[in-house]
Amino acid sequence: MKINVLDLRGIPYKIRRIQTKRIAVVVKSDAVVYIRCYKYATVESVVKFVEEHIKWIEEQYLKYYKPQRDYKNNERYLFLGKEYIMHVVEMKKDQVMIEGNYLVVYTKNNTYAHNKKIVEKFIKDQREEIFNMLLNKCFEQMKHLLKHFPKLEFKKYKSRWGCCYVRDNLIILNKSLIHLPINLIELVIFHELTHFIHPNHNKQFYSTLGMFVKDPKKVQKELKKYSTIYE
Repeated sequence: MKINVLDLRGIPYKIRRIQTKRIAVVVKSDAVVYIRCYKYATVESVVKFVEEHIKWIEEQYLKYYKPQRDYKNNERYLFLGKEYIMHVVEMKKDQVMIEGNYLVVYTKNNTYAHNKKIVEKFIKDQREEIFNMLLNKCFEQMKHLLKHFPKLEFKKYKSRWGCCYVRDNLIILNKSLIHLPINLIELVIFHELTHFIHPNHNKQFYSTLGMFVKDPKKVQKELKKYSTIYE
């Protein structure tokens, strides 16, 4: 049984069917999520239970395990919603490229610190280019409703994907958004742009958001499958 919401976060889990009448989740000190369910529990019911409790599960998991990358061969890396396999190649010049299903790290100093530095620079450059491009795209669709093109900044957030400051004409996006699919990044941008029109999450807010995001509730549900703290 595969549970996508845990796989996307890289959280290890074990499922055990026992004599019980309910589904339960326990996170132990070995940083493994143990899912206990009754003998004939369906895959759908177990997945739904985990999705409904994912915030709590992630909080408990991070008490025992702090994600730490090694920046070595075969490490998995999520970028724009697709999981790539990291491949490290020693070269005379530093460069990071996406080649097929691989995130190839060409490095002139194959150490943890150096590889981390060049991968983070690659992600930083991609983030600035892609986020600005998407903001321009989304603003272009909404410009008839907005007064000014907003400033854009990036920041690490533990529990939210973005925020805006209407008085400062500023939108701040979570740095971890770079790991999500394009349509989810656009959802967050449209969401923040809509706040310049409707400050509160009322009917008018969601009505306006629905003009630019098809079935926003469905897309927001997809957004919840990803971690705001993915590194």
